[in-house]
Amino acid sequence: RAVYRWMHDPVEREAIIANVAVKKEIDYRVIVELAAARSSNELLAIRQAYHARYKCSLEEDVAAHSHGDLRK
Repeated sequence: RAVYRWMHDPVEREAIIANVAVKKEIDYRVIVELAAARSSNELLAIRQAYHARYKCSLEEDVAAHSHGDLRK
């Protein structure tokens, strides 16, 4: 699986990593790191790649899979 993730371009890879963090590993530190360590243009590209790949927005998936104080 790790090799598969590295076969994509960086933006596509970040979208895949975000999806795994939200839906499989439930690790929101990854999402926070993506948001904090990327420029607004990079983040927009990741969001667009996520939407193209998973047919929903990253924000919708985070909201759907988060609970309690984290959801606020």
